[in-house]
Amino acid sequence: MQQIFNAFTMDIEKGVYQKNERLPSINDFSKQYNVARQTIEKAYINLRKEGYISSVKGRGHFVTGKPNVRINVLLLFNELNADTEAIYNAIVDCLGDRAKVDLHIYHFNPLLLEEYIDNSLGNYHNYLMLPQDDENCDLQVYTDIIKKVPMSQLLLLHRGYAGSESCEDVPWDDRNDLFDTFRRVAHLFEKYQCITLICRPEYNFPAEIRCVLQDFCQDLDKQMKIVADVPGRIDEPGNVFVVLTEADLAGVMKGVDHAGYTLGKDTGIVSYHDSPLKELLNITVITVDFTEMGNNIARMVLENSTDIVRTPFRLLIRNSL
Repeated sequence: MQQIFNAFTMDIEKGVYQKNERLPSINDFSKQYNVARQTIEKAYINLRKEGYISSVKGRGHFVTGKPNVRINVLLLFNELNADTEAIYNAIVDCLGDRAKVDLHIYHFNPLLLEEYIDNSLGNYHNYLMLPQDDENCDLQVYTDIIKKVPMSQLLLLHRGYAGSESCEDVPWDDRNDLFDTFRRVAHLFEKYQCITLICRPEYNFPAEIRCVLQDFCQDLDKQMKIVADVPGRIDEPGNVFVVLTEADLAGVMKGVDHAGYTLGKDTGIVSYHDSPLKELLNITVITVDFTEMGNNIARMVLENSTDIVRTPFRLLIRNSL
């Protein structure tokens, strides 16, 4: 009975059932879902007591609404960093007193993610999930776990993306967006002969970056290298290093300085995502406005929308390129 009651309250609060809309009769609900009449009747009685519905003899049960209910939102992030923190803060600020937002970090562990979902089903109006999408993850495992959440309550978050589409469709959209972003500034890469991606196997990095850079290099007829660590020495000019972590950024900058090269002339650097430090150091970055993304997500929650909303990639050009 409680499960049926919770399902109806969630749907009424989210607007799935509109005010004055007629609910299925007890007999119809019982036959359709093979649930005992007494169970449905008890759930309807409790809904009436709580003010969600009213009953009209001979006509049925009608939604009266619950206008002052706070929305319960669960955020499920794979890690907490500057980017996810910006998304979280924007969502909380934008929702304000209209929602209660809980945050769980599953640390790239699908078993922990599944545990969080299993323990929370029925307790939240919206589930905002940032799925793992690096090259080392089993996408099918995450897809199977995510499918436990009703689609009407699920929003999948991705770099520059929010919506209820299946998570396996998202990276391809990101790939096209990211490639177009690089292609628009292709002239800045003309003075370099090679693009080197520093990609440590132990790091969870976006899967599409490698493919986008390979396509970009092929399009420009440039050499591409993929290395697992910062080179001990940078012996030749003409390289653009694409770095994913601040530790690797520091290593490359140290190597460039040791070799006596000039950033943006002899050697280039593009870093993944922006920070105040990178702005101070004049490092070119590929990034998404995560505050804008968080604001878009909050609006989708308030409007009960599952439409696709994109926050495009941006390449912030600075002196390092």
